[in-house]
Amino acid sequence: MPSFANVYWSSDLSTGLSRLNEQSNRSIQQLHELRKLVFSYMNYYHSNSEFLNKLSIDSYPMDSEFRPYDRFNFSLRHQVPGRVPSVVMSAQPSSSEVSIENKTEEIYVDTAFQLYVKNMSEESHSLITLASVIDREVLEKVTVFLKKHEPEVKESLSELYDIYHDYVATYDKVEKTKKEYEEVLRLKEFADASQQERRKVEESTQNSKSSTPMKAVEEAVEEESHSPANSLESEYKFPLRIGSVEIDSLRSLSKLLADLISSVDVVKRKIPIPGYRNELFSSDQLCSQLLRTRPRGIDPTRLKLEKFGQALIDYKFIVGTGFLGNRKFKSEGMWFEWSELALYISTYDPEQELETIKSAHTTASAKSSTSSSPSQSQGTSIQQSKFMNEVASTTSKRFNGLLNTVKSSLMKTNYDENLAAVKENYLELYMELQELKYIYDRELINKSHFLENFERHKIELIYKSLAKLSEIIYNFSLNSTNRLHVMAKDYIDRVNKPENYVRDFDKLLSDFSSGIYFPTSALGVKPTSVNNNFQNLEFQFNLFKDIPLQLKYSQVSNEDEQLLSTGSIPVFFYRSMENLESTASSHEKLAQLWQNPLDHEYWELKKTILNKIAVFGITDRSSLNEVKVEENIIDSVLSVLKDQSVDAVVNFIKNWLLEISDSLIPCVVYDSITSVYKLGTNDTTKRIKELERILGSIPRSNLASLIFILEHIAMSFDLTTITSYELSDELQEDLESLSEDIDKVKEVSNKLNAMDAIGSIPFVHLIFRPSVSKNASGFKPPLDIYIDLLSDLLSVRVRMALFKVLVSNEKNYLLKLKNTKGGFQVKKALPGIPLPSIPPESPPTPSKTVSNGDSKSGLAPENFTLRPFRTRSTPVPSPSSSP
Repeated sequence: MPSFANVYWSSDLSTGLSRLNEQSNRSIQQLHELRKLVFSYMNYYHSNSEFLNKLSIDSYPMDSEFRPYDRFNFSLRHQVPGRVPSVVMSAQPSSSEVSIENKTEEIYVDTAFQLYVKNMSEESHSLITLASVIDREVLEKVTVFLKKHEPEVKESLSELYDIYHDYVATYDKVEKTKKEYEEVLRLKEFADASQQERRKVEESTQNSKSSTPMKAVEEAVEEESHSPANSLESEYKFPLRIGSVEIDSLRSLSKLLADLISSVDVVKRKIPIPGYRNELFSSDQLCSQLLRTRPRGIDPTRLKLEKFGQALIDYKFIVGTGFLGNRKFKSEGMWFEWSELALYISTYDPEQELETIKSAHTTASAKSSTSSSPSQSQGTSIQQSKFMNEVASTTSKRFNGLLNTVKSSLMKTNYDENLAAVKENYLELYMELQELKYIYDRELINKSHFLENFERHKIELIYKSLAKLSEIIYNFSLNSTNRLHVMAKDYIDRVNKPENYVRDFDKLLSDFSSGIYFPTSALGVKPTSVNNNFQNLEFQFNLFKDIPLQLKYSQVSNEDEQLLSTGSIPVFFYRSMENLESTASSHEKLAQLWQNPLDHEYWELKKTILNKIAVFGITDRSSLNEVKVEENIIDSVLSVLKDQSVDAVVNFIKNWLLEISDSLIPCVVYDSITSVYKLGTNDTTKRIKELERILGSIPRSNLASLIFILEHIAMSFDLTTITSYELSDELQEDLESLSEDIDKVKEVSNKLNAMDAIGSIPFVHLIFRPSVSKNASGFKPPLDIYIDLLSDLLSVRVRMALFKVLVSNEKNYLLKLKNTKGGFQVKKALPGIPLPSIPPESPPTPSKTVSNGDSKSGLAPENFTLRPFRTRSTPVPSPSSSP
């Protein structure tokens, strides 16, 4: 039987979690019902037989969790005929009827509980002292167990559900961010085109305009800004109240404002607005500073703080952001800026003001003494009037230009920053999504291990509690009937057995388990969709795409004569396995690593690789094509794997095989292959021929990768290998002279497909899985079929036969590709016989150009495979209006 932690996985996450939740709630409810039973049975000795008969009916209702469980019907509990006894009794049975009807039937928890409830209805009297013994020996243990484990179980399930909900929400955000990236990229292209046209128009109009210096206006404003020193003090009556704070002088007010302006943190505006300061601060920051400094003993209550802020608004020391401003101060969620008045008062110095005023009066006296005649004064007045008119005209033009500039700056969107922000947001969300998946896997294993111990102890507690209860009744009820004695003896001799514990636990897994670990490609995945979440959004790179879509070894190999048998293997898979074989210390080490359970702690290595892919960039892209870019990304990933241990690399390859969109052997042939082994035929030759025929129809990349990993496994376990593999495309062995140890192959298959340890996954599940969409709620692998299938695949005769098929397919593909490039040869017409011209029935379909080097890996002709559904025999021609 598989390990408890291995059978609650599902690719949609929710099914396995709901199974685990339902099972745990059922177990908790069983314990509550057990406790209720024991407690009620204790009270039985204080009542009469009529009450006990009614109690036996109430203890086993139709919706009891001890009724046989039907996983496909959650509303009704169907009873299995011949196994579940009736509970309702109308009369006392005889001694011959009280014994268990069938001594050979299998015992389960519900059976033990039902038998006891049945006998409860036939009990008629007891001893009063027996109640205290039951309370001490049985009820107390059940209560202590429940108080300890029920909160822990519910807390564990709640944590798993929280992680699952976070994962679903993050996945939705990732999908939304991808769409946002595409939309911003599209808007940027339109904006760039319109921006070039607008720039040409602005340059032509800007040359025709003349600007007038504003120096005179600034000087006039500067002269007006100087006022007598006592004018500022005359505007405020001291002592001045700001909220609950009392200011006694202008110097104190200046110091208070200076302290606040220097201590309150400010932020910059993203878009400058004319007439407003670029430095903003929030009301939360102002209130926090007031609470820290407590100026003049201000009362640190929300009401006092908001009155203080409202007084700053009323005295125009702070102004609200935006064009309308904020008239009402709140301590949270509002933004303000310091006014010019506040800045002026904070830097106010009375002595400096006095010197400025004296200097201004001296200059005015000198000018009045040098003035000559009324005619000169009149001329000066005319010049001043003319100057003011020019200033007004210039100011109007500058203000209109300023408004146009503000308008354009407000309406302009920086698409480059938006694109960078969207990509950064996508990376953060994607990493968060992957991290949540890792956290969920880790927590599910940890919680499952805890729940396994809980379930085992629960089953043992139920058996022992009921057995102990019957034993107590037997020991203390000296006057009990023979029926009670037979029942207690049967519980001791037959029911409370370790084999029943194991059988009940196995039944528990059979009823509630959802399946083994299955890759999660996408939530709500459709049957025809693939996992296209890119680790590098800019270069559209996905390390976990289908095997036929991966970059092939033949596309990057520099060898003049590339082997046909290895040319279609993905580069990442080939080089990572090649590096693994070169760094492993021995074959025994590799064999042990392939037998080890799956380690979900590989997330740290995966996180490093994902970061490596995400930050990949190219400065000079003119000389690189997509194949070269993808090869460089793969090389960066391989450089990370080279620094890891052999254990970590093998574990990463296992997880990589699980996470690719489709398994190494495509899911479209899953039913065909399993049906061959379900027939149970003893004709091994016929079965192997059918297997070779099916595997010969899969894509060349999948077949080449399958042979490659099978040869690696054969080498690791010291099985017979193909001598010429990776050296030549011709077989040097003679099939008739080959000999192999069939028993050893069978033993290796059993080891690789074992599921005894926590985290273990059958090796066949790594390379051969059914459709994710059809098994989203869970998948239980047929281990017997997997063992026979792997035994056949590891047979050297099967591998050599598949090798021949692969080489033949590669040659046929190259010949077809050569004919496609060379075109069809047109036969010359016989002399004197004109060729008839037949109009085409439909417009010709434009042919696609094929390029080996620069084509995308996903659109290369060698990557096309048969669809998993039927199509018409002849494609429907395009309509005449089609572009």
